[in-house]
Amino acid sequence: MSSDSRKFVRFEIPLDVALKEPGLENGKREALTKDFSRKGLCLTSNSFNFDLNSVVELELMVPDKKDPLKISGEVVWKKQVDDKWAVGLEFKEIDSACKIDILEFAYNSWLAKIRRHEA
Repeated sequence: MSSDSRKFVRFEIPLDVALKEPGLENGKREALTKDFSRKGLCLTSNSFNFDLNSVVELELMVPDKKDPLKISGEVVWKKQVDDKWAVGLEFKEIDSACKIDILEFAYNSWLAKIRRHEA
């Protein structure tokens, strides 16, 4: 973890995300997670049309799960980086089992990565 003052460990796990966005033809915009913590996530997207403090509904595709995990998060920061948007979301509505599924997958992926580097 870097020298910033985060309260929770962040797991760098890229997962596909569908952002529910009214006005789009299929109602969803594709995004990719950058990292997760117990309280939220960072994602990147080619476009992001939500204001700070707005609530965004997400469908998170976790490889171990048949169906996407549905969560919502509040936009706590956003910035344009080159041709993409980086966005910080704080979880608002997330089922306990869903949070466990996400963090368990993130932890197991992180652990596998550590073990590969040790081998």
